[in-house]
Amino acid sequence: MEASEKPPRRAPTGPLVRYLETTPLFRLEELEDRYGDKSSKRTILNIVHRLKQQGRLRALARGVYSGASTWAPLNRYSVPARL
Repeated sequence: MEASEKPPRRAPTGPLVRYLETTPLFRLEELEDRYGDKSSKRTILNIVHRLKQQGRLRALARGVYSGASTWAPLNRYSVPARL
C-alpha cells in the first residue's frame, strides 16, 4: 500500500456508544472510517460531545479521545503516535 492510499474501511463491530466508552484510545478520523456509512460526521460529533459532557468520554488531545470505562492504562508512547 502506498503512502497516498487509505487503508480499507473496517466494518463496525457494535453500537457506536459502546465502542466509544470501551475503547482505550481512538481518533475522530477512525470513527468516521468505521461508522461513516451508517452515521453522518455531524451525528458522530454530536454523540462525542454528549458523552464528553456526561463524563463517559475523556479528551486527551484535540481529536484524540479515551473511553472513561476502560480499565487499560494508556501507554505514554501511544498517544503521540495517534497525533
